[in-house]
Amino acid sequence: MNIEILNSIHGGVVLTDPISEGARKIKENIKKYARENQDKPIQIYHAAIAGTSQTINSHVSKKAARQILKRQRRNEDVYLEPQTADMIDLPLYLCKTLSGNAFLEPNKNKPRTYRFNGKTNGNRKQDLLFGTWNVRTMFQPGTAISVVKEIEKYKVKIVALQEIRWNDEGTIDINYTTILYGKCNERRQFGVGFAVHKSLVHTIKEFKVINYRIAILIVKAKFFDIVFLNVHAPTEEKSLEEKEEFYAELEDILSRINNSKIRIILGDMNAKIGKEQFLKPTIGKYSLHETTNDNGMKLVDLATGKGFRIMSTMFPHKDIHKGTWRSPDGQHVNQIDHILVNERFTNAVNDVRVYRGADCNSDHYLVVGKLNIKLKVRQQSDNSNCVKYEITKLNNEEICKAFQTEASEEIIWKQGKTKRKPWFNTVCEEAIIRRKEARLKWLTDTTNQLNGTRYMTRRKEAHNICRGEKRKYINKVIEMAESDHRAHRSRQLYQKVNGMKKGYKGHEKFIRNKDGELITAKIEIAEIWAEYFEQLLNGEYPEEIFDCIREPPNNCEYETPTI
Repeated sequence: MNIEILNSIHGGVVLTDPISEGARKIKENIKKYARENQDKPIQIYHAAIAGTSQTINSHVSKKAARQILKRQRRNEDVYLEPQTADMIDLPLYLCKTLSGNAFLEPNKNKPRTYRFNGKTNGNRKQDLLFGTWNVRTMFQPGTAISVVKEIEKYKVKIVALQEIRWNDEGTIDINYTTILYGKCNERRQFGVGFAVHKSLVHTIKEFKVINYRIAILIVKAKFFDIVFLNVHAPTEEKSLEEKEEFYAELEDILSRINNSKIRIILGDMNAKIGKEQFLKPTIGKYSLHETTNDNGMKLVDLATGKGFRIMSTMFPHKDIHKGTWRSPDGQHVNQIDHILVNERFTNAVNDVRVYRGADCNSDHYLVVGKLNIKLKVRQQSDNSNCVKYEITKLNNEEICKAFQTEASEEIIWKQGKTKRKPWFNTVCEEAIIRRKEARLKWLTDTTNQLNGTRYMTRRKEAHNICRGEKRKYINKVIEMAESDHRAHRSRQLYQKVNGMKKGYKGHEKFIRNKDGELITAKIEIAEIWAEYFEQLLNGEYPEEIFDCIREPPNNCEYETPTI
C-alpha cells in the first residue's frame, strides 16, 4: 500500500491513502483543523492499514471524512472501524500523537450498542422452548424423575403437564426443574401443572389452579407478559353438557385476560383437526387428519371467536412428528394435543413439532414449540470483589489439619439437605434406560410383534423394579425405627414414624405480598416475612385496658350453711 507521510503537525505523524478521493478530503480537513486549532494537539485523525498491499475503499474513506467533520465540531477524537467483510482480518491501527511523539495502537473502539462487561447482558432475543405433555400419571414410583430428566434432555424451559394425579397443591424441586401442580379429583384422576426450569423461576408472575382440568401460568417477558393456559379437555365420548361446561369456563377465563399479553393455550385437547378449506385461516394446512371431529370443531370455534390460531397444524413436518397420541397396540396415531396462540403474536412462534424420543411410560408424546421472545433478565450480582484463596497452602500438613479442625467445628451442627427419593438408585435408572431403548425400537417398526412384546416386557420390568426398590427402602426405614426403639432413641423414632405416616406434603415455595402479587425471589420472600413478623411482634400497646378481673365475692354476704 502506498502510504504518504504528511507534514508533521505539532510533532505528530498522520498516515493516509492518497489514492482515494476521501483521503484528500481528510488531508484538507486536517490542515484546516490545524490552522484553526494551533494551540491544541492533534489526537486521532484517520485509520490506516499498515504492512499490507490492500487499499481502503473510497466509500469507507468518504464516510471517514464525514465522521471527522462531524466530530471536529464537537472537539472529539475520531475513531474508525472496518466497514467491509474483506477488511475484518487486516491489522488495523490508529495513528495517534501524544506530547509530540507519534506511536501506533490497536483500535479499541466499539459500536455504540455494544456493551461488554465480561458477561453477556442476556437481553437478546432467544427461542424459548415451551411445550405440553400428557404424562398419564406421576403417582407411580420413579415417574416424576423420568419426566424431569426427559424435559431437561430436550432443553424445554416450560412444559404444561396433564394427568399428574397428585392429591395436593404446591411446588416441588427436582434436579434443575420446579414443578407447580394442582390437585386431582376424588378418584385420583386428572390434575394439571407446569414444569419450569430454574433459570426462569424468577420470571413467574402468577400461578393459579382453576380446577383439575385448567391451570394458568403468567411469565414476565421484556415487553409483554406471557400467559400459558394449561387445559385438559374432555374426551370425545363425554357428554355434551360436560363439554359445553368446559368450553364455557375456558371462554370466561380468556375474556378476563388482557389482549395485550401473549396468550398461549396448550394441552391435551382430545380434538382432531382436519384439512377443511374453510378452516385454513385458523388451522393452516398441515394437519395429520383429513376431517375434524366434534371436539375439533369446538376447539376451532373457540379459536375463531377469541382470535387464536392453532399453531400445531401450521408447520410442515413428517407425519411421525405430527401425531401426539398412539394407541396401546401401536396401530393408530392421532394428533389431539395442540398449541394455540393469539393472532397478534403468531409470528413469534417459529415452530411446533413432536418429539417421540421423550419417554415417561405415557401414550402421549412431548409437543414442543419455539417462541422468539425477550425474557425478563435477573440482575446478576457483581462478583468483582470475590476473594481468591491460596489453595496451594493446603499442601502444608499443619495448615491442612488446622483448616479441617476449624471447618468441622463450624459445620458440626448443620444438617445437610436430604435426598427426596433415596430409593431411586442406579438399578431403577438402568431399568428405565432398557425400557426406553425397547420403546425406540418398537417405534421404528410398530408392525413387528417381537418389538412390541419386548417393549411391554421392559415396561412391566421397569415398573416392578421401581416399586421393589421403594419397598426395600420402606422396609429398611422400618428396621431402623425398630432399632431406635430398642436403643431408646425416641426423637429419631418419632421422626421416622411421622415421615412414613404423613408421606409427602406439598408446600408453597412462593408467597404473595400485600397487593396479591406472587413473589418468587428468595430475598424478596425473606424481606416480606421479616416485615410480617416485625409488625406482628412489635405491635403497639393497647390504650384501652379491659376490666376482665372481677372482685371476689364477699363471704360475709352469704348465710352460714347448716346441717
